Amino acid sequence: MLNWSQVTEENFENYTIEVSTDNNFGYVNYTYLVTEIDNTSYQVTGNWVTDTTWYWRVIAYDKAGFSNTSDVYQYITDTKPPGIMFVSPTEENDTYWNRDWIYVNVSVIEIHESNVTFYLWNNESLVNMTTFSNGRHWINFTNLEFREYWFKVAVYDKAGNYNETEMRKQTLSNKTIYFIPPTEENNTYRSRNWIHVKVAIPISEQNVTFYLYNKTSLLNETTFNAGEYCPGHPGAYCTNFSNLWDDEYWFNVTTYDIAGNCYSTETRKHTLDTTPPTEPSLIAPPDAIQSYDMSPLLNWTKVVEKNFANYTVEVDNSYTFESPNYVYVIYDINQSYYQVTGVWSRGIWYWRVTACDLAGNCNGTDYWSYSLIGTGPGINESSPHGYVNNPGVNLTVVTNRNATCKYDLTDREFGNMQYIFNTTAGVIHSTSSNAHEGLNQYYVRCADDINGTNTMEYSIVISFVLDTMKPTFLSINPENGSRVSNKAVQFSTSDFTSGVNVSQINVSINGNSSTSFNTSFCIDNGLGGYDCSYIEDNILEGGNNITVRIEDKARNSEFRYILFIYDETSPVEDGIVVNNHNVYDSKNVTLDINVPDDTGECRYISDDEGGNETHYDEMSHQMVRFNATRFLASVTGKTGLNTYHIKCRDIAGNKDPISTEIRFNITLREGGAPSIVIGGVEEDYTRGSVVTIFATLTDQNGNPVDPSYCNVTITHWNGSILVYDLQDTQMIKEHKGFYYYNFHIPVDADLGSYGILVEADPSGVNTHAVSGFHVVWSAICGNSICEATETCENCPTDCGSCPMGAVCGNGICEATETCENCPTDCGSCPMGAVCGNGICEATETCENCPADCGECPTVGGVRVPGMEDIRETLTSVENKTDEIKAIAERIWERFRRTDPSVIRDERIASYKLSRKSSIVIQYNITVPVKEGYSAGEYLPLRWKFWFVNDRNVCIDQGGGGEVEPQCKPLIAETIGCANDTIPIEIRIRPSLKRGNYSLVREFEVDPDEVWINYGREIIARIVVTEDNLHPRVEVGKVTLKAQTGTGERPAITGMVIKDRGGKYILMGLIPLLFLVSITLIIFIYHIITKKEKKERKWYER
Repeated sequence: MLNWSQVTEENFENYTIEVSTDNNFGYVNYTYLVTEIDNTSYQVTGNWVTDTTWYWRVIAYDKAGFSNTSDVYQYITDTKPPGIMFVSPTEENDTYWNRDWIYVNVSVIEIHESNVTFYLWNNESLVNMTTFSNGRHWINFTNLEFREYWFKVAVYDKAGNYNETEMRKQTLSNKTIYFIPPTEENNTYRSRNWIHVKVAIPISEQNVTFYLYNKTSLLNETTFNAGEYCPGHPGAYCTNFSNLWDDEYWFNVTTYDIAGNCYSTETRKHTLDTTPPTEPSLIAPPDAIQSYDMSPLLNWTKVVEKNFANYTVEVDNSYTFESPNYVYVIYDINQSYYQVTGVWSRGIWYWRVTACDLAGNCNGTDYWSYSLIGTGPGINESSPHGYVNNPGVNLTVVTNRNATCKYDLTDREFGNMQYIFNTTAGVIHSTSSNAHEGLNQYYVRCADDINGTNTMEYSIVISFVLDTMKPTFLSINPENGSRVSNKAVQFSTSDFTSGVNVSQINVSINGNSSTSFNTSFCIDNGLGGYDCSYIEDNILEGGNNITVRIEDKARNSEFRYILFIYDETSPVEDGIVVNNHNVYDSKNVTLDINVPDDTGECRYISDDEGGNETHYDEMSHQMVRFNATRFLASVTGKTGLNTYHIKCRDIAGNKDPISTEIRFNITLREGGAPSIVIGGVEEDYTRGSVVTIFATLTDQNGNPVDPSYCNVTITHWNGSILVYDLQDTQMIKEHKGFYYYNFHIPVDADLGSYGILVEADPSGVNTHAVSGFHVVWSAICGNSICEATETCENCPTDCGSCPMGAVCGNGICEATETCENCPTDCGSCPMGAVCGNGICEATETCENCPADCGECPTVGGVRVPGMEDIRETLTSVENKTDEIKAIAERIWERFRRTDPSVIRDERIASYKLSRKSSIVIQYNITVPVKEGYSAGEYLPLRWKFWFVNDRNVCIDQGGGGEVEPQCKPLIAETIGCANDTIPIEIRIRPSLKRGNYSLVREFEVDPDEVWINYGREIIARIVVTEDNLHPRVEVGKVTLKAQTGTGERPAITGMVIKDRGGKYILMGLIPLLFLVSITLIIFIYHIITKKEKKERKWYER
């Protein structure tokens, strides 16, 4: 609101108000007009910019244009509060000083400061308030009493904005050292296990020492150097004496100043007491009594308490005691009674007693009822109450005179009650309760006679819980018949009706009450019972028995008797016997140990993989259980010293801390040693399937040999005992040195690991070999569900019949039908070509139709004679598809079998592919002498390996062609001298995923870049236990790059089919050009067409 004085002017025009931030009014921010001469004020309606200095003036104009201008006034807008804070030498908050003054200094940030006010209080009132308007920002409060003070400072600016500092506290004292809160006062009692002590030292201290004593000795002495204040409290030192027992304690604090003078606080006493008084029990008047006495004598049991405080007796007309009508306090521990001095009114009263100690710990009784009645009979006693386990319990009341008593399940007047006590009319009244499980409640009233003369004014309540069920054990460990390696005992109990009585849980160990167990180890589990867990120190090595007995609040009891074995020693500590020899003449060695009968599992590693410090869990190889006390493992050793480390775990869970070492030397005799090789066993089988076990027996020279016996044993562990599925069963001889046995897995067989042991005596040497397999779950054919591994071929019952082959004549040109073999469905083949139509058709050539096909090429500018004959021959070949197929099949039958004069002693040494093992094939190859070569000249040798899965799909080893399905083999190459017999070992790692595959092998010799085949056939069924992505081939000791065919030497492209006998055959499309004459035609044709490939695919040859 702007105001000015009125002008005098007869021809008044207006007042013009100008507002500007420039005091010279070089520009005007706002202009306002007032046209009435007597209106000398203006209310600004808009908002001027805040926190700015404004200037304004008024100009009065008359109608002739003359004017007169007022003085310039300043107007400041300021909405920001001033800034203010304590600065040095103001002391920090909550500090202590040996002086009678407090100095306060602040810093103020405000250009329009108006005044600063300093406030000082003690704990009673305001001591001083001083305001400065001259820019002074400090004050010294002097001549102060020794006590606690609080101070703050407030600042105002000229716009009325306000701000203040935080409140700070300083304590002034003439003492050198003294206790400050929260240190407890002398002779205090607390229910806790710690004492906190804090002191203020207003002098220049050197160090501070806290002392704590009990009656007998100094318990703690803690010293702090100067400046090691309590966090956030400069000038104050503190410590916390913790983990203390219930006892009386004394403490004080001393300090030394720089001059060496010693000062000390007084010594204070502090009593710690966390134990409540013993629980009092009500004695009289009896519970639920009816009485005429309006000032009864209340009695209860005396408690035991060293630091007794009082008994508190509460009386209320409600059992909730939310607002007691009467409260009586007794301070003498020996006075466990109270004589009511006033009178209680008629009705039902409830009373209880609580005993407390000086530390605040309390313990109380349950409540009893007391009925004040009129002229009717009184009930002195009633039963039952609490918890009852007898379903035939009677309701009983005792009256103070002869009476008739009735009862009901709800509170009614005497005349309306339904039931009369069976025995009544005297002073003792009894009747059957007909109680049910759980809470039962009855209302009882008595009168002088059955007509209700002088009836009771109120019912008394007989209430109890019937519980006839025994408490239950939810769990208990150790379990009956178990073996354990620790002394932990755990059990869980429950009782949903009355609840387990924790004070009646008892444990006996080996016939004696346990000294390790107490009920503090039990916690309420919310199921009416307790979960208990503790360490039983009385458990002995070997057999133990433990008895746990529990009781509910209705006194139903139950127990568990547990027999168990405590075993704290590992198998190696109990004794492991090594059965191995010191020297072997074969690399195939079986690790053989005898173990204690409680051994659960054994593992091993070689010294190349670890040592004695390798933990049991880190050992990667598992031994096979042969029987209850014997474990075996087949290993391939190295020439010279071999060391294997074995660690076992027993059923109780003890693991060997040190290894059992097996050391032996391998010295290979010339030609090796007799051996047994197990083959044909896959990793996983399903219930009901057949495991075919092959055993190859060779003498020391690697030649097949027949033993006097060849037996197989199959075992598995069912979780508790070793089960013999086969025991020393004779295997079936196939031919010399080759035996097999078909083991039919029962349809209800246990799932898990099975061990195989083959024993024989090739060359009269007792030899054995071990292997194993797993029985796993799989789909069941015949359950009407076509599951993951089922197809129309292996389970038509679930998956339906497979589609039939093509049928010529059904009007549909199907996959294998053409215009040549089925013109009925596919139509007639195209007619002969027409020369001159601009299209080079099937029968046209550059010779018979240059108009359509162009001029024939020349060699050195000369036309090749006989080219048309060659073209006609090629056309004839192309049109003889069926004949080519028949010839190709005959060629395949001729070359698919192995030539025994070239490939000798082919042996699959390893059928499994994993991260650590390859598929190993061993040969003796006799390199044939070919025409044009002589013995001793080197010839290239080549092996091709194809891999076919269970779905008849050949797995490509690197790329493909245009024919589907296509499959490129894994190739291994080396060289050998003609007429020499070479021992060869090939290790292959094909690129395959986990599963079972058929291995097809082809061996070839190349005397002059023309590969001659000496045998192609399925040689093994291999098992891939882990996915392998990168192919690899090793021949002998030379590692060759895995080949999948190159531009010069493409791999076979074909398809895998299944013949009637169920054997897999790799069927390639072998053209008739394999014959020599056709090869010559192709050779000439390629010279003409300038195709310079040196080598053609095998079906082009």
